Amino acid sequence: MSQMQPTAAGLNDMQITLLRMFNRPMNEQEIVDLRDLLTTYYSDKLLTSVEQDVNEKGITDADYEPLRQGKL
Repeated sequence: MSQMQPTAAGLNDMQITLLRMFNRPMNEQEIVDLRDLLTTYYSDKLLTSVEQDVNEKGITDADYEPLRQGKL
């Protein structure tokens, strides 16, 4: 996965692109909708990544049991 490099202002190319895209008046519902869309997108990416790691490492429900019982 490629990493975007921050600019001198501390923002990467994608952040600047998003700022340009949304540099217009928006009502509250549009803001909420966009926030929900981005939250769902990144949540899905996180869940996919965790699922992939669990599968690659062969983690099972039995591995979680000590955590459920408060034993590390």
